[in-house]
Amino acid sequence: LDSNIVFQWMLADGAVGATAVDSAMLEAAEIFTRSLDFARAHTREPNFVFIDLMEVHEHYQSEHKTLIREEYQQRFSGTDSAYDNSIRQLSADLGAFITTLSHVPGWEDCVVVITSDHGEGLSDHPDTFDGAGHGRYLYNSQVAVPLILWNPKGMLGAGVTNRAVSLLDVAP
Repeated sequence: LDSNIVFQWMLADGAVGATAVDSAMLEAAEIFTRSLDFARAHTREPNFVFIDLMEVHEHYQSEHKTLIREEYQQRFSGTDSAYDNSIRQLSADLGAFITTLSHVPGWEDCVVVITSDHGEGLSDHPDTFDGAGHGRYLYNSQVAVPLILWNPKGMLGAGVTNRAVSLLDVAP
């Protein structure tokens, strides 16, 4: 389940099968609702659900700033406020999704993996070309991303590791 979005830069990079920019990005809350509908309809068999959320990228698209709901639009102010506000909204939506999913019969043994494909520069290297974004440099702000594993029953135990891991480690 994903945001149904193809940005113009994706076309330039040769996205397979992408022919047009879709400006109707789905809000994370809608994707979570669809995911919960799936979970409720599939309670007896093993499942794998991959949810791809792009809503925090919306702040780059100056013509679209519609996904941040009113109650989150003024949480932060300053240079990166649109990004910060969208992160806060997504965090709240994710928390509500996980809380609801943990009460869906048949999903008590699920494992939720939360990660990202990249971080964001947020202008922490202002003298570097495109230092506000991502993808060009290997600064910690772009490559250090969360990897959170969670289970409703707490079967994974609590803990934090300081050992470096890679996104390639997620599937195994």
